[in-house]
Amino acid sequence: MRALLELRERLKAFYGRYTSVLSIILKFALALGTYLFINMEIGYSSVFTNIFAVLIMALLSSILPVRAIPLFSAALITVQAFALGYDAGAIAFMVMLLLLILFLRFVPEDSLILIFLPMALYCGAPEVVPVCFGLKKKPLTVLSVGSGVAVYYLLDMLHRAPDTLKAYGASDYAKRLQALAGGVFGNSEMVLNLLTLAGVLILVYAVRKLSFNGSWLAAVIIGSLFYPALILLGDMALGMSHSLIVLAAGAGVSVAAALILMFFIFNVDYRKSEYLQFEDDGYYYYVKAIPKISVRNYDRKRKQTENPEQDELPPMVEKPPVNQTDLEKKLEDSLNHLS
Repeated sequence: MRALLELRERLKAFYGRYTSVLSIILKFALALGTYLFINMEIGYSSVFTNIFAVLIMALLSSILPVRAIPLFSAALITVQAFALGYDAGAIAFMVMLLLLILFLRFVPEDSLILIFLPMALYCGAPEVVPVCFGLKKKPLTVLSVGSGVAVYYLLDMLHRAPDTLKAYGASDYAKRLQALAGGVFGNSEMVLNLLTLAGVLILVYAVRKLSFNGSWLAAVIIGSLFYPALILLGDMALGMSHSLIVLAAGAGVSVAAALILMFFIFNVDYRKSEYLQFEDDGYYYYVKAIPKISVRNYDRKRKQTENPEQDELPPMVEKPPVNQTDLEKKLEDSLNHLS
């Protein structure tokens, strides 16, 4: 355990020392992975599929705030959709414009959710994102969750669009638009995932805000199991099918990722919890204090376990009583001397 605590402290110190450099490297890697993922799904434009174009966008993203990655991603999706056709481009433009307005207006700090959630859906473990971010974010983050789900199913629709549009002629714009829009707005699986993942985030937030010991761990486990349970119920209701193995693996990955996150941001010792009460002129305060698990606290606890006698206070030495008569006599002499 001490080795893990030391590793955590070293990683924090290393990141704190080289924050500016590591931030650029991490943003570059994140942007590069995001743009490659988009091109893998809808690589219709040879210009923007070129690795040099992708590297240039990733380099620009690395020196800009993180929210630039969703903006560049929206532009890339729109351009790739227009390369497929004007009808597909129009649908992509309207969807991305709506999502960007919601994102920039209400949740501009939730860029990572928009980036990670489409990839998590693609990998079959989408509950990882709301479980992990539900530990730190607020319920309004459901807007980012919904946007991430919409982006994934927009990419999925554009990926299948060539086969969908084969049944229509090049001049049947109305039917083509209706078919493409139905692939996004009429997708029952998208609605199921959107509602379920939003519910997971709110549930994790609500449980970890409770005051009982282990609330964060309970929130992680409940949220990770809540998603596959609702998906299976949705399968029965809507006639869909999801692999039990994939759902179980996703729940396991979600718990593991959340536990790693908790180790860095909320690693506490519930056995040492204390309840404090104090007041001022206007309020009574009831506070629960939980000590963090650190190398220093771990060593102190280990010493206390090995040498419990060190915890005992040294015996109090009684001071000899003060002779009140001598004090009065000295005070009287001092006053006489002053007079």
